[in-house]
Amino acid sequence: QHRRTLSYLINVKYFENIEEKTMSDEAWNELIEEIILGNNDLSDYFIELLVDKDDIVAVRYWIAWLNRPEYTLPPWVQRYIRSKPNNRSTTVAVDKSPKQTASIEYYKIPFEEIQIVFVDSMPGYERLLDRLFNGNNSQEELILGFDCEWKPIFNNTSTSKQRLSIVQIAFPNEIFLLDVLHFFHTCDTENIQKRLANRLFDDDHVTILCKFKLFLKIEFSKEK
Repeated sequence: QHRRTLSYLINVKYFENIEEKTMSDEAWNELIEEIILGNNDLSDYFIELLVDKDDIVAVRYWIAWLNRPEYTLPPWVQRYIRSKPNNRSTTVAVDKSPKQTASIEYYKIPFEEIQIVFVDSMPGYERLLDRLFNGNNSQEELILGFDCEWKPIFNNTSTSKQRLSIVQIAFPNEIFLLDVLHFFHTCDTENIQKRLANRLFDDDHVTILCKFKLFLKIEFSKEK
């Protein structure tokens, strides 16, 4: 299972276009660390996957992070490392030069637990629709934050497809997490989901703050 997960993550890193990127480099690194830390067999397998992608900088980075001396690696991996210059990689950026890190200011949103609603039943869904349509005033301008999470399918190929799992819809004072994977498959989607999709994507009074609105509209429509 862990090997399949590593193979899938390699496909995510090396085969996704920038426009279709579904995972940040930081999140990708964290997942890899959790999987391979303390397991030499998985570490070897992961390094071999990187060698297969001919990413020497990534190989050097991860053997250093794992504290794996070169002589502990498989002989063919050792030969690969010795045959390659330390070229730049598009997947791992390593900068060991000392420098000062500027502090970063983030917006802090004082959400309370009651203002985060997980929608997995009709009452929660009706609450979401009520907010979206502002009671009976659907002509009021509405600005929403919008994001999605996908459930990966581990079929071990570069054409792995992900299913829409969670839709996050954020109002200024309330966040709804919509369980697309389960809830929409337990109700009448023709009547239940169509109204939501039309309001989100086909209403001029609604502005969605999302980088990939068209892509999400297509993905969202697949769940109907």
